[in-house]
Amino acid sequence: MRKRLRNRHDGFIHVVLTIAATVLLLGGPVVVAYAQERVDAPWMRYEQGVIAFGEGRLGEALRHFRAAATARSPFPEADFWIGRVFQAEGSLDLALRHYEQALLESAHLDPPETQVLIRYQIAEVRRLRGEVGEFERILSEIAREEEEPRDVAITGRPQAHLRVLQNQGIDRLMVLYRLQEGFSHQARRELGVHLADTNRYDEGLPHLLTAAMKGLSTLVDDLRRSQYDYRWTELGTVIADAWDYAHLRDYIERVELFRTLYYLGLALETEHPDSDSAEAIWRALSVLPVADQWHLLALQRVPGPTFRRR
Repeated sequence: MRKRLRNRHDGFIHVVLTIAATVLLLGGPVVVAYAQERVDAPWMRYEQGVIAFGEGRLGEALRHFRAAATARSPFPEADFWIGRVFQAEGSLDLALRHYEQALLESAHLDPPETQVLIRYQIAEVRRLRGEVGEFERILSEIAREEEEPRDVAITGRPQAHLRVLQNQGIDRLMVLYRLQEGFSHQARRELGVHLADTNRYDEGLPHLLTAAMKGLSTLVDDLRRSQYDYRWTELGTVIADAWDYAHLRDYIERVELFRTLYYLGLALETEHPDSDSAEAIWRALSVLPVADQWHLLALQRVPGPTFRRR
C-alpha cells in the first residue's frame, strides 16, 4: 500500500516537472509575446505617452497616444493628450479638434469627472485664439455648475460673503465662512482675473472672492489636520503658517493664491472705495516676501511702513 502511494507521489512530481520543463523550453516565446502584448496594450502606451510628454519628448509622446487611440476606441484620454501635444507645439486648431473629440467621448472617461479638465483646456485654447466670448462662456458654465449647498438659513450666501468682506474685512469673513475646493476654483480664478483685466470689476469681484475663499479654506482645513485646535487669526499669519508645509506651498503656487488675493483687492477697491478691506489684503501680501511680484505690487498700494514676515 505504501509503495503504491509512493509511486503515485513520484508520478505526480514527474508530471509537474515535465510540465515545468515544457514551459521553460517551449513557453519562453509565448511569455515574451505576452509581455510584448502587455507593453503594447492601449493603457500602457498611453502611460508611456504621458511620461514622454512630461519629459518634453513630444514626438515620442504623440506616437504613443496615437497608438493607444488606434488600439482602443473610444479612448478620450488619448485624444485629450494628443491635443496637449499639439497645443505644446503651437498647433491650436489641431489641439482644439482633439479636445472636442475627447469631450464628445467623455462618457467613456475614467473617471467621468475628468471632462472638466478637458473643458478647461478648450477654454484656454479659445483664449489663445482670441475667442474671448467662448473663453468666458465655458468658464462661466463651469462656475455655475458648482453651487454651494443652500438652505433657508443661508439664502443669498454669496451676497452675505461680499457684505462681510466689505464691512468687516477678510479675517472676519474667514472666521464665519468656509468654501469647499471643488472643481470650479480654476474657473472662478481665471474668469475673475480676466474680467478685472478688462475693467469689469463688478463682474469679476464675486468670482475672485469665491476663488480666494476656496483657497484659504483649503489651507485652514489642512492646517487643522496637523493642529486640531488651529483657528483663523489673520490673513498674513495663516499663509505664513501654511508656507511651512511643502505640500501647502505647492498648493498656494498651483492655485495662484497670491495673484487671486491681489486682484481681489483691486476689484474691491474699485467697486467699494470707501471700504478698508482692500488695503488689509494688500497689507497682508506686503509682509509676505514669498508672494514675489504680488508682494512688490502690494507694497506700492500700502501707505506707511510695513513689517516683513518669514
